[in-house]
Amino acid sequence: MLLPIRCFTCGKVLGHLFEEMKKYKDINEFFEKHNIRRYCCKQVLLTTVDVEEMFIKFKP
Repeated sequence: MLLPIRCFTCGKVLGHLFEEMKKYKDINEFFEKHNIRRYCCKQVLLTTVDVEEMFIKFKP
């Protein structure tokens, strides 16, 4: 999976949080527990898409 390691705007390290984010049903609880308050960091975590799964469909 191609994940950004840092926030594009502020540079906060986010790479280690993607797998743990999947475990939470309430995303706001996750943000509070991991002290993510900036909108730019939330945007990176919420909008990242796994493109490798899409590419597998087109592999001959």
